[in-house]
Amino acid sequence: MRRRKFIGYTSVGLGSAIFLPNGFAALGKKGIENISAQELPEKAQFIWHATENAGRNQYVNFRRKIKLSGTIKESIFNIFADTSYQLFINEVFVCQGPIRFDPRYPFFDYIDLKPYLKENAENVISIQANFFGCKTYKSINHIPGLICWGKIFTKKQAVDLSSNSQNWKAAIALERSRYTPQLSFALNPNDFYDQSKEEKWKQVAFNDQAWKPAVAIAKQKAWGSLAKRKIPMLRYEPVTINQSMPPIKVIPLIHQEDKYSFTIPFPDKLNDAVVYPERYYIAYYTYVFSEKEKIVRDISAFWGEMWLNGKEVKPYRHDTELKLSLEWHLQEGWNYLFGKVAPYADILDFYLGIPKTANLTLSANKNDVSDVLFRHTPNVSISAFTDFLEALPLPYPEGVQLPGGIEWLEVRQANRAENPAFESCWDVYGASFESFEIQKIQGKRFSITDYPSGFALLFDLEYIRLCYPILKASGTKGSYIDFVYCEYIDDDQRHLKPTFNYQSADRVKCTEDVIAYMPNQPRGVRYMLITFRGISESICIESFSLRKATYPVVKKGAFKCSDPLLNRIWEMCALTQATNMEDAYVDCVGRERGMYIRDTVIQYHNNLVLFGDQLLFQRCMELYGQSLDASGRFRAVYPNSGTYVIADFALNAVEGFWAQYENTGDQSLLENFWPEMLKNIAWFNNLSDARADYLLDADWLKKGGEVSSNDGFAGDSCVVDGYRDIAGINCEFSCTYVIALRCLSKAANVLGKPTEANAFKKRLEKVSQSIHALLWDAKKGCYSDNLEKRTHSAQANLFALRAGVVDAKQLESVKKHIAQTLRCIFVNGYDDKAGVYMSPSYAFYLFDGLYTAGLEETAENLMRQGWGFFLAKGYQTTPEDFHDSPYQSLCHAWSASPVYYLSKYILGVHYTKAPDFSEVLIKPQTKSVQQAEGKVPHPKGVVEVKWHREKAQIVFDYLKAPEGVKVVI
Repeated sequence: MRRRKFIGYTSVGLGSAIFLPNGFAALGKKGIENISAQELPEKAQFIWHATENAGRNQYVNFRRKIKLSGTIKESIFNIFADTSYQLFINEVFVCQGPIRFDPRYPFFDYIDLKPYLKENAENVISIQANFFGCKTYKSINHIPGLICWGKIFTKKQAVDLSSNSQNWKAAIALERSRYTPQLSFALNPNDFYDQSKEEKWKQVAFNDQAWKPAVAIAKQKAWGSLAKRKIPMLRYEPVTINQSMPPIKVIPLIHQEDKYSFTIPFPDKLNDAVVYPERYYIAYYTYVFSEKEKIVRDISAFWGEMWLNGKEVKPYRHDTELKLSLEWHLQEGWNYLFGKVAPYADILDFYLGIPKTANLTLSANKNDVSDVLFRHTPNVSISAFTDFLEALPLPYPEGVQLPGGIEWLEVRQANRAENPAFESCWDVYGASFESFEIQKIQGKRFSITDYPSGFALLFDLEYIRLCYPILKASGTKGSYIDFVYCEYIDDDQRHLKPTFNYQSADRVKCTEDVIAYMPNQPRGVRYMLITFRGISESICIESFSLRKATYPVVKKGAFKCSDPLLNRIWEMCALTQATNMEDAYVDCVGRERGMYIRDTVIQYHNNLVLFGDQLLFQRCMELYGQSLDASGRFRAVYPNSGTYVIADFALNAVEGFWAQYENTGDQSLLENFWPEMLKNIAWFNNLSDARADYLLDADWLKKGGEVSSNDGFAGDSCVVDGYRDIAGINCEFSCTYVIALRCLSKAANVLGKPTEANAFKKRLEKVSQSIHALLWDAKKGCYSDNLEKRTHSAQANLFALRAGVVDAKQLESVKKHIAQTLRCIFVNGYDDKAGVYMSPSYAFYLFDGLYTAGLEETAENLMRQGWGFFLAKGYQTTPEDFHDSPYQSLCHAWSASPVYYLSKYILGVHYTKAPDFSEVLIKPQTKSVQQAEGKVPHPKGVVEVKWHREKAQIVFDYLKAPEGVKVVI
């Protein structure tokens, strides 16, 4: 198994903790530099609570008690877990890890424990490991395991911290439930924390005699060789409280509805290898007792279909995506209620709500003292469903016996679902009569007299951040505390709007008077609703904080010009980019937190003008080098256990590898992943070879190629219908191929592979000639989208420019066509309602083409229109798309590319000899801006520019560059 070589890094760890009252610690903030990992000793083993174990969302607690004597000289601790861990020393939270990884190439963290240890005293190292055991967009479903090692050196002793069955104890973490809904289709399960099962196991004084020694797992070689983490630990700092932040609104709960529910695990629902047909469903039934014949409105239900006494009940109102309102026509006595609902995630939670004033009784046994609320069909195999259940008539007749030996499962009151996202959507609120500034939350008391049914605290952080909410509250015995996180709020300004595939929420069951809680992972938080349910006394917020979890970079770039709108756009994009950096460049910090290749390449360039960081992108590209699917192409998002491939994204990966070299001069990634790049391009070469003209056919799937739900050509996928016909032989797709071939040709020359370089050059020339000959429309004076020549989008022509296909004779007419086509982003001239001609993500490529063509005025006008539109809607960060949709992220860094182009072209900072940075060319490219100043990162520091315009002439006020760097104007 190959171990990838990698560029050297500066090591950064976590420093001293920030303490909250009563020893409940916030997260370390200050970095520790120059600490070294200790070699992995042979006796360190992968451990768990059992030798063989698998399954969804496992939590295991580990502890090691040690008594230290003398002054601590050194204490480096090395740790890795599949999939995640939280490390505590003497109850103090130290860090979370590891970085996302491919199990073949795992990385361990190394942490200096000295700031947390107590000299001449008993200490306890506590670790909670969490094995996701389900598909996510940031992990590969493998097997659980924890390994750690290191030594604590004092003047009197050397304590070995190696994980083995002799020194570490382990126990299943019962306080965190395994069977909870995933935060989204792309993330790990949410948190249901049961305080009654909490053992105080992080305390030094905890008696762990009942705990068993940790067990060495059976598959010790299930992972590749462990390597030292190559990027710094995340930085955990308090969320900055701005004066503009709205006050926290206190909303009284009103208990107007009785909720009934059940939950069913569907562990294979998100598994690519198991595809549930759309017709698959869970059937359920119960009986509803009414004292008389009557009509009851405001019955709440989740999705699905429902029949009452054999008649279908259809919703009369869709309150939210998770709640329908129904009307029941009830007979006197017991009424037969039958329904069916399809599994939408790997945990199916079904809810039914009945107004308290309706005076109805629910019982599957027609017995008001029975606690059996429902009976439902089990999660049977797809074949069993097809063979036995699918043929049954709907609704099932009353008293039906299920065929094929299938048995009804009973649902009792104790088996109810625990879904705080659902329940918060269904909550009924009274009028809010109290609000307070967020700074005043510490020690805030909420009287049981004012809030007898409980209350919710609504936070608005103005834009989403990845952070840990850390709460300590008293008066909580017997209550539930729900945390719901969302980017969208209902028009009533009280309910949040989770969707069926993004329900980010946590629940805490309180059994003691005081609770201290932090979730198992950081959460994406814009709006946060903290709901206190079932309270029996007044609640006091003893302490509360929000701690960001962000990649530790220093902002070096700056920009200011004579256009206030462009300044605001730059700042909005800069904030978006900074928000979406953790242990990878992530698409968003809420819904997915996935590392997509197109997003990653765009964000890397944004970073170049903001932070100048290289380590994070190198780590991302290393992961992509490991991501090849069965066809040999780079996956679209990784680490991921699915077959998620998007054809043009796989070509974008090649551009990413070249960009990394061009901006660093480090060819190690090119060397290490050259075989993978060749396999990736071979797939496209085979597609190209299928035609004599070498052009790429975007419809290969329809014509008998591979079959995949995710495969295909994406391009600029969000434009108005009819604007660009990308079917068949596609200009953008073929141009993207040419660009990738050119990158590979240059890379081959760098690696001393002239034969391969010439082969790539010859192929790209053939493809370019075919694009030029077959996709040029002489009548229109521009390039067409495909061979049909019905549409001629700006995208096709800008990609032809980027690929170097446009010749000197064509250039002026192409530029004229582009400028005319892109006079406005919006079809109707002012907003997205009628559609758009480009998306904010694809703008990264379109702006590149526009500046290459000398159409900077068009580029700047598009920024003012599109990103000014974002600002006009009140967004502080750039959304995923121009279209309004409750499914889109409102902080998507692939839409933040104006920050790169404004810095590069209005400040005019160009490293024309890259990867040789000994010379910088200053060449502003703008017609509308009258003056500009700012900074752009350089490997040796920053380049500073200030200029103003005198008539048509640009005059430089100053130009500054690091020592030894030549400035050319």
